[in-house]
Amino acid sequence: MGKHAHQMIPSTDFVRGIFLFDAMATAITAWLLACAGGHGRHGFLEAGLAWLWSFIALVAGTGALLGIIGGFGITGMGYSVDSGSHYRLW
Repeated sequence: MGKHAHQMIPSTDFVRGIFLFDAMATAITAWLLACAGGHGRHGFLEAGLAWLWSFIALVAGTGALLGIIGGFGITGMGYSVDSGSHYRLW
């Protein structure tokens, strides 16, 4: 027999841990990008803004890439299946 729905859902601690790991890795990568661009030498405000824009760009770029390659799945993109292989947006 198949598994029940509550057995297939990962625990919230695991999902929270993955999210926090991803957020920390993205924040560190954004800081490295800001430092590589030379913004760390010009003061707190410029370095902070460079980090923020790098963080936003990394999150948006990853989301766009996952959307293009189908990483969110059909329902994650807002598509639904109509009679066979036809797709329509919502």
